[in-house]
Amino acid sequence: MRPRTPYVLGAPSGSRFAHDNGDEAYERSGDRRSSRSSRGGSRGARSSGSKGLMSKARVRLLITLVVTIAACGGAIALYFSGFLPITQVTVVGNSKLLSGHVISLAAVPEDSTFFRTDTEAIRQRLLTEPWISDVSVERGFPDTVMLRITEQPIAAVVSIVPETAYDAVQQWVISKDGAWIAEVDKDVVGSARISPEELVKLPKIKDVSAAVRPVSGLTETDEGIANALTLLREFSPEMRGMVAAISAPDAIKTSLTLYNNVRVAFGAAENIEAKELAIASLLEEYAGTITYINVRMPDRTSHRATDQKPDTE
Repeated sequence: MRPRTPYVLGAPSGSRFAHDNGDEAYERSGDRRSSRSSRGGSRGARSSGSKGLMSKARVRLLITLVVTIAACGGAIALYFSGFLPITQVTVVGNSKLLSGHVISLAAVPEDSTFFRTDTEAIRQRLLTEPWISDVSVERGFPDTVMLRITEQPIAAVVSIVPETAYDAVQQWVISKDGAWIAEVDKDVVGSARISPEELVKLPKIKDVSAAVRPVSGLTETDEGIANALTLLREFSPEMRGMVAAISAPDAIKTSLTLYNNVRVAFGAAENIEAKELAIASLLEEYAGTITYINVRMPDRTSHRATDQKPDTE
């Protein structure tokens, strides 16, 4: 009787069982190595691709840098070259200032070009002219500088009290914002020309303080003149058209002389609309006979009129 083979917990290394298990383990180990090798290869491929992209980005950056440097160099060379020189200067917007005076004051350098023109320096030179309230300097391709100016709007002609009895009364043009423009000499006012007809139509401010001494370009602070200018700015067009002269020793004593020779004690530039209505009402009620109106207090007006009846013919 053949003896039983005992139950074996672990087969010896030389057994078939052990050989089979070893082959399986080897195969699994080989699979893992193959997998690791594949992953390593993928990482290598990605690394090579990234390096290629980075190289292309560097090339593009280098090309961009070279082009930028070349463009800047060309622009600098063009700026300092004599290409497109300025050959003409034009003036736009002047009605009183002579174009020749404006061009002379602008003093555009002879070596200016379309690309090399200091427009701000030209603008600042032009703003020293009291007649100019604003200006823009523009370049016109290919060879022009255009001076687009805005002249000071004239408010009135001011009669200046002479310093001594031997001095003559001076007439000065003043702007709407109170800046002195220039002295009137016939039809020449500083650097500009004004027709005699236009000068006659301008309101006159008179009887100002003897301390007032105009300086071209400076703004007057005298309260009488300031009050008169406020009235001229805020009057209705109808009222402003009736005013021939304003007496302005101070704000309280300010009075008007109308073109119909009626004198109006107006006072400070307050309640202007109410005072205008009172003046219009009295002029209509006493047309042709009224000589004096006091509207310093518009709720308590007074007036003087002659007994002469208006001519009805």
